[in-house]
Amino acid sequence: MFKSGSSTEMPSGVASNTRSNKLIFSGTVMSLIFFLPDQLGVQIFSLFEAEQVIPIDNAKIVQSAENLIFNQNIKEIVDIESRNVFRLLLNRELRNDVQNWQDQLLLHLSILQNRINANNLGTIYEGINDNDVKVLADLFKRKDIAARENIYNVPVSLVKSDNSRSSYWVHSMSFREGTFFVYVPTDSINTALLDMLTQRGKIINDLLKNRMPSLVSLCVLIADLQDSVKISAELLPAQYFELINELWQSVGPTVEKYNAIYGKHAGDGMLYYFIQRPGVNYLTNAVNCALEIREIMKELSSKWRLRKGWNNELFLNTGINEGQEFFGTIQSANNIEFTALGDTINIAGRLSDFAQNGEIWTTKNLISRFSQEEQNMIRFGVHQENQTGKTFIRNSFSRISDIMTKDYPHFQHLSAISGLPITEIKEKVDQSAGIQDFGSN
Repeated sequence: MFKSGSSTEMPSGVASNTRSNKLIFSGTVMSLIFFLPDQLGVQIFSLFEAEQVIPIDNAKIVQSAENLIFNQNIKEIVDIESRNVFRLLLNRELRNDVQNWQDQLLLHLSILQNRINANNLGTIYEGINDNDVKVLADLFKRKDIAARENIYNVPVSLVKSDNSRSSYWVHSMSFREGTFFVYVPTDSINTALLDMLTQRGKIINDLLKNRMPSLVSLCVLIADLQDSVKISAELLPAQYFELINELWQSVGPTVEKYNAIYGKHAGDGMLYYFIQRPGVNYLTNAVNCALEIREIMKELSSKWRLRKGWNNELFLNTGINEGQEFFGTIQSANNIEFTALGDTINIAGRLSDFAQNGEIWTTKNLISRFSQEEQNMIRFGVHQENQTGKTFIRNSFSRISDIMTKDYPHFQHLSAISGLPITEIKEKVDQSAGIQDFGSN
């Protein structure tokens, strides 16, 4: 059983290389574990997607330590959902090998208690069974007794099936990007680790720089400012930068509300990732976020029309797509960027190019993943030509090639996805109103 406490005991074989801004770990067996919580960077994987064990390359987590704590090699696990810390600690083989496996669960429930509540235990990872939910629920009741106001240094023992015992101090540190755990033998002391643990910025930057890419289900939102070159030409440089900065500041609270992760995007636009996690619909988050951003842009556009006396409308043309891609970090000279690579992102970008005047376009695949109730909550469809003009057909799709003509902007750029069925997302639907499949708008 563990108990709360504090200690300055530190492990041997640890060095903090301040000159090279690197953390170096060697010698005695220890485990360095980084869990992704609600938000990483600007925001990233949420807790329940998400208390994942992130294997850090370069021997920052040595295989012997992984096997000691989790009874398996974490670095070989590519799928991020399979690295959920509670899934790993509830693994049947580990439970057979470690007599006091419940103590490990209780430790993590206690340290991470600010991110977990009793109602979420059934969705703490995908596919959790009723027996394991009951185990977590029983331990969750105990954690209030075990926990203290500040749990940073916690003693814990691992008792194996052969009665062998190893004791550690578990040092934890919470970041916006995650929670950092260090398992160190209780009989080791080294002041270098103590110095290292005081350098929060250095720790998180080094962890993220070496974080391995993970295969995740995600939704991508790409939005570009329409006529940005024209608007830039009409404004003094200082005013244009003021406009762009105001745009980012205006949408910031909305993207944060929907747990979006900022990604680097060239030009005067934005790219956000929405990552799958149990208990939260990342697809509806992306759609709702796009709709709210469009309302924000209407207010911003009105403000700048009054200020400048011009007729320009400010539009963000938005494309949304979903898929499964590898998600990781790219290190530049001065910072770390989160990115996903693959067709999911490329198609979202092309849909953004296709959109005009603040439209939001997405794929048939994404809409098909909504439940009927979720589909009824948004108004989507395409316009079709008839003798009287255009009619909006709700809950319908069309291939890009059937919508655009050769004089359409970005025609050549869009030809690669011309056969893709897409639909326009118009607005949220008032559930008290009746639903019809056609209309004039």
